[in-house]
Amino acid sequence: ASDANVVAMTLSGTDVVVAWIAGSSMVYAKRAPLSTLAFPGAATLVVDPPGALSAIDVAASGTNLLFAYVSTQDIYGTRTNSTFGAPTANTLLVDSVNVLARRIDLAPAAAGGWALAYTDVLAAETDREVFLQGIAASGVALDGALFRTNNVTEDVFPALAYDGATDRFAMAWI
Repeated sequence: ASDANVVAMTLSGTDVVVAWIAGSSMVYAKRAPLSTLAFPGAATLVVDPPGALSAIDVAASGTNLLFAYVSTQDIYGTRTNSTFGAPTANTLLVDSVNVLARRIDLAPAAAGGWALAYTDVLAAETDREVFLQGIAASGVALDGALFRTNNVTEDVFPALAYDGATDRFAMAWI
């Protein structure tokens, strides 16, 4: 889209799903079959959250999609079905984070859920650390994020992948 300023993409079955932030405050999405990569029709408005958005990611898990986005210093999510229908309300996933360059990464997880990787600065620290937040199939954050790093360097730009065969995650960061 010509008005996109942040873009994310995922595979959902035999389709590719592309999501983007239009202007600074609305999330749109389109899907196309991998066989043609032709994106028919108009884009779907998936999320119209309060406030300006600065990052987005999308991931498929089962027959659902989760759109995660950074608004101010909070990370929200909206879950939809694979055709962008029945979206949930803007759901707070992580509050009061200091996300470097607004970089977040989603991956599918077991039981139709997701995992969200992000960076934050702890109150007692001066550098950024990497965290992993579990998200239920309903699109609601599970109790507490897992603190993944703790050293004296800046740990930033996490990338996350899930292997369903072994039910394990792989995560890398700079």
